[in-house]
Amino acid sequence: MASSSDSATNAPIDTIFDQLVVVGFNHNTASQGLRDQLFIPEDALGAFYSRLIAAGFGNVVVLSTCDRVEIVALDMDPTSVEQRLRTVFAATTGMAAAELNDGSFSLSGPHALSHLFAISASLESQVVGESEVLGQVKEAQRQADGAGCLGSGLKRIFERSYVVAKQVRTET
Repeated sequence: MASSSDSATNAPIDTIFDQLVVVGFNHNTASQGLRDQLFIPEDALGAFYSRLIAAGFGNVVVLSTCDRVEIVALDMDPTSVEQRLRTVFAATTGMAAAELNDGSFSLSGPHALSHLFAISASLESQVVGESEVLGQVKEAQRQADGAGCLGSGLKRIFERSYVVAKQVRTET
């Protein structure tokens, strides 16, 4: 199983794109019913992070809101991330991993980065420009850090997304 140690500690942000992956379910890809089944309430996040760690994820942020359940990860083996995350979701929800194929999406590299930036800037919301979205992203980062799952590379990516969100808000 791939380790997701923080190999990106001192690397420039553009050199860690190939390790960045976003896998999830959102209002564009999954039904409200499926998103409700996958939603991870705050009091269950600790156990979910424990499952992620057991599956080899050590550098990961969980964003679970009414619009989305998305996992942002830096991983040395990005090609295996989607399947490993489906296994974690299946174990958590009791659903079959195959049931999770419909409604899920996976992005990697610069596409994953653009998606995270768009979420932080509230451009990927049901109501574009929702002011609470950035707060939700920041809270997700804080929770990942509290679970010991936020390495410096992923932290830098999230912090850059906040700069982009501010720029979008002030310039558009």
